[in-house]
Amino acid sequence: MFKPILLAAIFAVVAPLTASADSFYDIATQARTKYAAAQESWQQGLLELVKQTSPKFQAIATVQRDLQLAYIEQNTARFRYLLEHDSHRIILTNGVSQFANFEWSDKDTKALIESDPKYVQLQKQILELEKKNNQEPDWPEFRAWVRDTLSKSGEYKVLLSDHQAKRKAAEDILEKYKP
Repeated sequence: MFKPILLAAIFAVVAPLTASADSFYDIATQARTKYAAAQESWQQGLLELVKQTSPKFQAIATVQRDLQLAYIEQNTARFRYLLEHDSHRIILTNGVSQFANFEWSDKDTKALIESDPKYVQLQKQILELEKKNNQEPDWPEFRAWVRDTLSKSGEYKVLLSDHQAKRKAAEDILEKYKP
């Protein structure tokens, strides 16, 4: 008779800790998935919009999209690493910006490289894309066109609104977390 009471007491103390840990992990994972999908959709949408409105910038927009998608993949790999090895650095309670911009160091990069050979390949891909991106001769003209023309178009504003709604979905998931 004494054992069931003791087990019930232990469960009463441990269960909330377990549920809280599961909730943290589940919410963090769901929010990262939504956030990354929003970022990917934004990048793909920008490329499609550029192709429709100014095909002459398609090449530079494609390189830029590819680089941004690689950065998203890099940040997702970093997020997964932190979730597994140092989850307290992932903040769920201060909005999507702090959630997405977690602390990361050279020491973290070294550890991730040692534990994940795919990350090494991703780093090489990013370096190649950065080089290709930085060699684009049309950058000044492209930036000016995006700033002065594209960003003022109705299509761009619709795309931006869609992106903000998808980003808000990630924010809504984070708001479910109650430490």
